[in-house]
Amino acid sequence: MNIQVQDSHGLARAMAQANADRNPVASIDLGSLNRILKYSPEDMTVTVQAAMNLMDLQSHLADAGQWLPLDPPFAENWTMRGLIDDNPSGPRRCASGTLRDYVIGMELVRANGELIKSGGQVVKNVAGFDLCKLFIGAHGSLGVMTSVTFKLLPLPEKEVICCCRIPNVEELTSILKLLQAMHGSALPAIMDVYRAEGQSGVGTLLVGFNGNRQAVEESSAAALGAGLSFETYNTWERHGAKAGLPELDYNRQFWADRSWREGTIESVRRSRLPALIERLPSGTPFVARLGQGTLYHSGHRITEPSARPRSLEMRMKQQFDPHGILPDLP
Repeated sequence: MNIQVQDSHGLARAMAQANADRNPVASIDLGSLNRILKYSPEDMTVTVQAAMNLMDLQSHLADAGQWLPLDPPFAENWTMRGLIDDNPSGPRRCASGTLRDYVIGMELVRANGELIKSGGQVVKNVAGFDLCKLFIGAHGSLGVMTSVTFKLLPLPEKEVICCCRIPNVEELTSILKLLQAMHGSALPAIMDVYRAEGQSGVGTLLVGFNGNRQAVEESSAAALGAGLSFETYNTWERHGAKAGLPELDYNRQFWADRSWREGTIESVRRSRLPALIERLPSGTPFVARLGQGTLYHSGHRITEPSARPRSLEMRMKQQFDPHGILPDLP
């Protein structure tokens, strides 16, 4: 069954009919739900519909000096529904966190057509069991989001990213220890290692700082002057900028040939990440988030994934979608 609706109530009716008929839903077109419903710059919150484009939202927020701290690859292709379903993130996750850190409310349609609301539109009103977090990253298997409320952050005044080539894992480990010993005014907002297709050595280390102008300048100067062979990769300033923080080329390059659901994602303790990188076949492209211990690459999985609570997941699926009209659990 294919569903195309103009509003959340129309979706609720269509879902109720599909559920009654035990008719699996093949696709749902929410293209008409593409507006900002409420924006409160003074409260630093925004409520948007499911088909709102991320880049359009960020541009609107930037006019007020704010942003949703999320930088997934190819941001121009993401809608709010896609963000909720896939829970993507980007290089600035190191300091900013992930989507679930900013979702404070959500309107959803369950498989049986019930329209539910979880959370609120004001940060201080969010209390108790945070049901809306359950739907983040669930690939639309538990319900269909129609609108979402985010808390926001001030757009940084400045961002400076430094980079250096890393020939081997020993060099990477040594540099990371030196960076940890530095006492700058700002903590790194970006700590990534990436390797392009066919690139030799471990790859390129990128360390970025954003926030208050003075703090960023002090911290980036400390990194550039620490004898670590760093050079400036990119500099951005809010003053005079027509949009928010830019997407970084290396991250875009890595994801150019794969979707967020493709490729291999491995998570380990941060201290184990250099050793995990060393185990990749030579020349394998990858992006590693040093701040989280996450490795994205295109090869075979190296580590054994943690056991998933499948019985709990299946009970949850049974509760929200007993007739299986929505996609399977990821």
